[in-house]
Amino acid sequence: MTKLCVSNIRLKVFNTGICILIIELHNNDYRDFKSVKEINYLGRQISLPYIAKDSANIACAQEITWDFLYPDNKTYSFKEKNENFWKDPKGRRYILDFLENMIIDKKAKNVYRIKSSLDDRMFTCCLIQNNELSRIYGIDYKDNSIYDEKKYNQISESLYEYIYIDKEGGCSAATFSFRKEILDNSIYHRWTEFGTIYGASHTSLVAITGEGEFLETIITRPFLTQYVEIAILVLVQRTSILRFQKRIHGDMNNKKIQKLQSDYIDYRNQLHFFEVSSQEQGIELYELIRKQLYIEKEMEALGKNLEILYEKSNVDHGNKFNLFGVFIGFIAILSIVLDLIDFVLEREFTKNFCVQLELPKYVLLGIILLLTFLICFFIWRLAKRKWRLK
Repeated sequence: MTKLCVSNIRLKVFNTGICILIIELHNNDYRDFKSVKEINYLGRQISLPYIAKDSANIACAQEITWDFLYPDNKTYSFKEKNENFWKDPKGRRYILDFLENMIIDKKAKNVYRIKSSLDDRMFTCCLIQNNELSRIYGIDYKDNSIYDEKKYNQISESLYEYIYIDKEGGCSAATFSFRKEILDNSIYHRWTEFGTIYGASHTSLVAITGEGEFLETIITRPFLTQYVEIAILVLVQRTSILRFQKRIHGDMNNKKIQKLQSDYIDYRNQLHFFEVSSQEQGIELYELIRKQLYIEKEMEALGKNLEILYEKSNVDHGNKFNLFGVFIGFIAILSIVLDLIDFVLEREFTKNFCVQLELPKYVLLGIILLLTFLICFFIWRLAKRKWRLK
């Protein structure tokens, strides 16, 4: 059984309706690179990746135990979840409830619900302090011609597994040329030849550096206090953008559109920053993480959807104004027709007509306005129905 020390647990809540749960762990016992990869690969799952017929083959930890919260829910067994799925063939279903079991007391489970916003895996931030690994992986990854091809192939494969959270020997980019291209875009190259390697993917921010008090000051502390917070901010940006995307639909009324626009403006002003650090390294890592999480592409897609939504809102406003214009036009035409009748037949035709019907003139006018409104409403409904059919 692998045991890690929990140093801190934090929950950050943002005004876009997103919460980030941060679990900080220390690994003081498992120092080899293979063990680190295994811990990252198995420990970040919050649900079964798939339902396996053999519970021994599930691609996550068999069970996770914690002793820092409520004593009545210390262990969550993924193995048991997998087996229970096959026990009842009529009612097979799988509920993602790992986070609820870990955070919420049993007494409050019917009150609070936790829903994963992005994925079935936790975003992994990992820093390794090891002089040997720092020496092995501290090379120039942009120019591999100066290194032995076989050695560089092994190093790139192992580093890819670390950055993209694969198991030892389970590299998901087997083709060398493809892997090299991916690594070029995933590694922060500023300090690699000096033994400090940063890497970012859509599911991780990792680093390798040496040991010692000096590196503790200039590498470890900034990574834990600043760069992890940068990764959290970018995660919030991505999740908020996706949340805005889900809120957009064709049946939104003007009130909902105005609320969405107001929330989007608040998000742009409060969370969507151009830069978040005065350090060049912090700025560059921020851009790297944003690139790996597709922030600009998602923002571009959201912007296009919002433009379409605003066009729909403008069309709806235009239709309402058109209806009002038709109504006013009918009144104007009616008034002209009545004046024309008075002029052609006799000046007091309208008055005499009202006297013959024994109706006050304003009642006749009201009836005419009502009929005009009903005609306009019928035309508008007919036009709207035809537009929907199209």
